[in-house]
Amino acid sequence: MKWKEKIQTILLAGILLCLFFIANKPAASLNAPPINMPSFPTIPVPSNSSVTQIDKNRFAIVEKRDDAETRVVIMEYDENTNQVTQVNKTSFNFDLNFITN
Repeated sequence: MKWKEKIQTILLAGILLCLFFIANKPAASLNAPPINMPSFPTIPVPSNSSVTQIDKNRFAIVEKRDDAETRVVIMEYDENTNQVTQVNKTSFNFDLNFITN
C-alpha cells in the first residue's frame, strides 16, 4: 500500500467508527412530564362584539351598538394572578360616519 492509501484507509475507518458511536448513542427519553399551560379565562362577549388582540396580554373588545356607535374596551390579562382587568378607566365611544360621494 502506498502512503496516500494508508491515510485514506485510516480516515475512512475513523469516520466509520464515529458513525458507529453516533448510531449507538442513547436516545432521548420520551417520558417527559406534561407541560402545564395556564388556561386563559373565558370572557363573556356579546354577539354584536368582537375581540382583537393588541399586544401579548392586551386585547380590545369592540362592540357595535348600532350602525352609528361603536364602543371599545381595552382589557389586560395578568399571568401572575390569572385575572383580566380593564386598562382604560372609561370606554371609548366612536361615532363613525363615512362620507361617500
